[in-house]
Amino acid sequence: IYMSYSSNKSTSKDAKISDHSNLTSQKGSGQICENSCPVDFMTSIYPNDKLQKDKKHSSVLIVSAYIDFSEDKNNDLYYLKKRISKIDPDYIICTDSGYEIAKELELTPNLVVGDFDSSTGFSVNSIPDDIEMIPVPVEKDFTDMEMALDLAVKLSPDHVNIIGGLGGRLDHTVANMQNIAHFSSDSLIINIFDSKNFMTAQHPGTRSYSSVFGHHFSAFALTEKVTGLTYSGAYYPLNNDTLYNTLPLGVSNSFIENEITVTIDTGILIVIISKCK
Repeated sequence: IYMSYSSNKSTSKDAKISDHSNLTSQKGSGQICENSCPVDFMTSIYPNDKLQKDKKHSSVLIVSAYIDFSEDKNNDLYYLKKRISKIDPDYIICTDSGYEIAKELELTPNLVVGDFDSSTGFSVNSIPDDIEMIPVPVEKDFTDMEMALDLAVKLSPDHVNIIGGLGGRLDHTVANMQNIAHFSSDSLIINIFDSKNFMTAQHPGTRSYSSVFGHHFSAFALTEKVTGLTYSGAYYPLNNDTLYNTLPLGVSNSFIENEITVTIDTGILIVIISKCK
């Protein structure tokens, strides 16, 4: 899949939904405002003991509210199902109307979070009572994906995979790039993908990325610079080079071996594997 890896439920839906109308947003004037949320809201909204932490969750899957489907949606769904079967997630979180996409992918989520503003006609009432749900205000200081990742990290997984969140609105794509860089580490891999693209944030160390036919390999410095950058298995090799976040030197490389191995000494590298056409 592009790379090799080196609770008590409420019985009533009303019982799941808390009244957050008395919360204050840091973005506003400081006055009490309905559907607003303080910056520390995310740390208090969902107690740790409500997450299913009684067992090890090695693989968490997040289904976003947006997937950039092609004209052949059925083929995209087939491809994503195959990818998911290889990931074999043991905990699934949906953001907002990502729940509807999860149903199309024949997935049953453990948790649904979001402000439920992303899909016309989507109703929280469509979510079964045995699935935990966390509605949050529309006006808040974090995105639905940011909250989902925060909850995923609390499960102490080995890796987190996100379906969707690429394409569509460019600001959301950039936000998700920053999210995976923020929540990942040298010991926690976070990937985001759809049927056309794969993106991950690499921290100092070495990772290998599997060759995919008809795909380009690109890498960009997210931090001011990435040092000690070394490629093997790429058409354009690098050896202990420095990549800067103001120069796209790493765009559109190619696989010449079964995988490209990337080593960096400092910084955060964004790796993107994209379908050529």
